[in-house]
Amino acid sequence: MQNIFKTVQLPKRTIVGISQRIAPSSNPSAQIGQFWQSFFMNGYNKKIEHAIKPMTVCSLYTDYAPDGSYTHTIGIPVTKIEKLPENLVRIAIPAGSYACWQFNAPPATAVPQLWKDVWTSKDYEQLRAQRIFTVDFEEYPFPFDNSAKTAFSVYVAIQ
Repeated sequence: MQNIFKTVQLPKRTIVGISQRIAPSSNPSAQIGQFWQSFFMNGYNKKIEHAIKPMTVCSLYTDYAPDGSYTHTIGIPVTKIEKLPENLVRIAIPAGSYACWQFNAPPATAVPQLWKDVWTSKDYEQLRAQRIFTVDFEEYPFPFDNSAKTAFSVYVAIQ
C-alpha cells in the first residue's frame, strides 16, 4: 500500500451530484458501489452543466456523525450553477489543507485499502489527530474503469 501523502492547499470548489446516507452497519462498500452504478446508469453525469474541464468525478464523504454514519455524494466539479437539476445536490469543498495521496492503480482495490489504513493503521495515528471531518473525497478522471490502472487522488481534510 502506498502510504505516503503530501499536504496540499486546495481552493474552494463546488460539486453537483447525488447523495445518500451511509450507516456503518449497512455494508458501506456494497452501498457505495451500487451508488456509483446508479450515478452513471441514470445519466446524472449528463445532467450536470458547467463541468470543469477536463471533467473529473468525485466521491465525497461529509456530515460525519458519532455513530459512524456519514453522507456520501458522487458528483462533478462545476464552474457555476444556474439551475440545480432535480434530484441533484450542491456540495462545497471548503478551501483549506488536505492530506493528498496520488495513485496509479485500480481504484477498486487501492481505495478501500487506503480508507481502512486511514481509519485504523498505526502509520496514520498523527494524521487522524489532524483530521477535521469536513469533506474528504476521491477524484477520478472521467471516464475511468474502476478495475483498471487509473491515475486518481484521495484527499482528507486536515488542520
